Amino acid sequence: MAKWKRVLWALLALVILFGLYTGYAWMDERENRVCTGVQWLIARLTGNGDEAVEWTRREVPQVFIATRDSVGGKLYKRTGYVPATMEIACDGESTLFGEGSVKVRGNSTAFGPKQPYNFKFDEKQDVLGMGAARKWCLLANCFDPTLMRNYLAMEFAQHLGLAYTSSQCFVELWMDGSYKGCYVLMEPVEVKSTRVDIDPDDGDFLIEYEREREEEDVTYVTTSNGMRFAISEPEEPTEAQQAEILSALEKAIDVLEGGDYAQVLGRIDVDSFARYLLLNELFKPKDFEYSSVFFYFQDGVLHAGPAWDYDLSTGNSNPPEVTCTDGLYASKAHWYPLLMAYPEFRQSVAELYEAEQASIAELYGRNGRIDALRHEYADVFARNFEEAGWDVTELYSTLMRRPDRTFDQNVNFLQSWLRDRDEWLRQHWTAAHEG
Repeated sequence: MAKWKRVLWALLALVILFGLYTGYAWMDERENRVCTGVQWLIARLTGNGDEAVEWTRREVPQVFIATRDSVGGKLYKRTGYVPATMEIACDGESTLFGEGSVKVRGNSTAFGPKQPYNFKFDEKQDVLGMGAARKWCLLANCFDPTLMRNYLAMEFAQHLGLAYTSSQCFVELWMDGSYKGCYVLMEPVEVKSTRVDIDPDDGDFLIEYEREREEEDVTYVTTSNGMRFAISEPEEPTEAQQAEILSALEKAIDVLEGGDYAQVLGRIDVDSFARYLLLNELFKPKDFEYSSVFFYFQDGVLHAGPAWDYDLSTGNSNPPEVTCTDGLYASKAHWYPLLMAYPEFRQSVAELYEAEQASIAELYGRNGRIDALRHEYADVFARNFEEAGWDVTELYSTLMRRPDRTFDQNVNFLQSWLRDRDEWLRQHWTAAHEG
């Protein structure tokens, strides 16, 4: 009898290992539900089959994160990374399973009740066809009652051709078996061959405008005219590299202040700056004059982008100068006052705005992109509020606009705000073009 027990335990151990390393999924035909092999086995051995973390075929991929010791509900930004396993399922099948770690990400959003996360695998993984990498982001959009501002802006940035714009996908998240709702899974802004493809070893660099925030283990440089940047890459710059970065920025300022547009063209990628300006004047993100604004230096030329952080945009923010649909905003921040002094640059922005008129109107128009997102992901958005328990009317931060009473009312506000903003900008840039 003891021999048979040992054989049975050995077989059980093999099945568990098989589930752990392959993420294999069994189908429960009776209930038409799917769960991972480990979840299926443990649930049935313990008699808790009905409480098992199970997944069905849904409209978007499903992300399951299981932290060691089930501490996912007790994470804070200061906690840092904790060990975890990640599994992703699409169309009722497990497509990826890997070991790694997870942490709370973000600045103000890190302190919201619906937390955003960074997770990374021990080895590179191609997540949902977005390229092989270790690190990935899950944006919670806690401060956006439409859940779509970030997605819409990033999608429009891709349309505009802004280089290295992050790929993204709506997903649903489970953390330690608890359903957390709708998230956007996307690539972080980082230097990699599949992401921001520059070479810091050859003098290239990636920086983020950071007006005043101070974080540990981050190196900052401040230019002679008061612009302050966090150095994103190289991640741990030497003193020599810091000096080279600051020197490159000062040369760009000197050229911009010199008044010779031909020289500006040799030092600044004005096309990317024009497209970046169009995006950020249209969406008017609160953070554009504070943080989360990236630039990269490649082969001796300064480029604008990649785009990032639009949950507090398109009227969903404070104060009035940001929420109103009239007036220039992004044009007054960091590099742009210097560029806007050149009529050639203003003309290029006006011409770009005119060329993109149909695409801009399609964002907010009847049966346009916002309506398409509203209908395509209606069930996903509904589950975020009805099943995950988030309140569409809740003021989760004083940084955001006070939400309307229903999801549709909040989406309608987004549409009308963009329509009014487009009308003002169209009149402004038409006058600039004609002038």
